[in-house]
Amino acid sequence: MLLFHLAYNLILYFYPFQFGQGQQETKKVKVQVYYETLCPDSKRFVKQQLSPLLKNGGAKHIDVEFIPYGKATTTIRGSSHRFSCQHGKPECEGNKMHACAIKYLNKSEQIDFITCSMGKSYPPTSLTQCANEVGIDGATRNKISMCANSVEGDHLLAAHGEQTHNLKPKLFFVPTITYNGIFEVEKMWQSQNDFHGVICHVLEDGPNFCPRS
Repeated sequence: MLLFHLAYNLILYFYPFQFGQGQQETKKVKVQVYYETLCPDSKRFVKQQLSPLLKNGGAKHIDVEFIPYGKATTTIRGSSHRFSCQHGKPECEGNKMHACAIKYLNKSEQIDFITCSMGKSYPPTSLTQCANEVGIDGATRNKISMCANSVEGDHLLAAHGEQTHNLKPKLFFVPTITYNGIFEVEKMWQSQNDFHGVICHVLEDGPNFCPRS
């Protein structure tokens, strides 16, 4: 029995992570970004707020979901979809391309691609350039392109529209940011200029990138 306890203690000492004695589970917050590809405020948020924090230690604490649709509307006629977007038809095309990218890319690739695209002067035509910049292979890029120009893309964008229209309270500003599935207007406004601060508030005590009181 003594030998058993000695062996057990040695295992705990050298392999603590396997017995729940290691580091605590990383805290994460679910962030949903409801945006439009040609919306200046959406582009500014991604470029100045979201992207810098993700690159500065935030990626392991933020589970981001992109919903490209915004203030668009969807009309279904038979088996076809017609979209009307706040910044015109090109924005609908950009939103659809992003919807297809979200389907065909993994989470890390989605973040890299969408932050790249939203940092360009004209996101709707950024597929090839950003695919090259972030290392998306040609086959996947072609899938995204074909999707964006087909009924598949229509269905994906319509699904993002349904998700957007189901927000409570209703979406009235783009980009709208929600945290852990909850839409709080005050946090949404604060996120436009202090996304970092909102994330730290939601996570409470934790990440190294959050200021210590």
